[in-house]
Amino acid sequence: MNPGLLGLIAAAAWGVHDVIGARVSAEIGAAKTATAVTLFGLILLTLWLLIAGGFPTMGMERAWLPALSGVFLALATIWLFAAMAAGSVSLAVPIVMSYPATSLLLGALAGRTPDLAQMLYAAFVIAGVVLVARSETGAGDKLSDPRRAIIFALLSHATFAIGNFIGQYAATIYGAIPATWISRIGGSAAILPLLLLTTPKPGEIPHGWLPFLMLMGGLDVFALSMLNLGGHTSQPELAVVTASAAGVIAILLAWVFFKERISPLRWIGIIMTFSGVAALTAHQ
Repeated sequence: MNPGLLGLIAAAAWGVHDVIGARVSAEIGAAKTATAVTLFGLILLTLWLLIAGGFPTMGMERAWLPALSGVFLALATIWLFAAMAAGSVSLAVPIVMSYPATSLLLGALAGRTPDLAQMLYAAFVIAGVVLVARSETGAGDKLSDPRRAIIFALLSHATFAIGNFIGQYAATIYGAIPATWISRIGGSAAILPLLLLTTPKPGEIPHGWLPFLMLMGGLDVFALSMLNLGGHTSQPELAVVTASAAGVIAILLAWVFFKERISPLRWIGIIMTFSGVAALTAHQ
């Protein structure tokens, strides 16, 4: 299995997830959106495991690992939606999706030192994403609270990196889908009390948004399963690196379907990012 290709598949799913999430969270709030996506993902995964089989059969004494991963990922999702609500997709998402640098560092600490070419390709990906973010800010976009957006995006960046790192390791123990299922249980257990404590009328969600939330839940667990599947490869952090292209995919989708303006500088960043992704995917 090519970890770069698995990450690219995850990026496509998360790109669609993020561009829908930006619209939904602006309407119903970040906490409600993240909670609904987490719960729908858990329901869909449970149905899949009931039909196809594959519930964890190994000892559950280490189940705290994927559960902890789910807690980090649930927090990361809330902070991602909060960052997009406070600022814009093009400011928040690239900051969040630049966490491959952190993932490569975590991989190096675990004894999987990337070679020079991989570090250069990863730097190229991150440079492209940063250029996209800078072009958005420099194009005169009016942000409601850019400092708040950046703080939430950095929190999401850190928790995504840690959650994915733990989740990939857990996938080597339980398998990609079972580990993702356990992580959803952990995420749901963490996010529900947070919703109840911080959100007035937490159960009120307009029915028209439910199909979109269900779709987001399916896309999220599919992408996470692809990323956890990368945990079975020799360099799982490469899947995380290519998954960072989700931010650029989200921006492209917003440009196509929502007619958002993309400046020439941002196009350069998009080309840089996908060039780096292609190089990482091909490199073994």
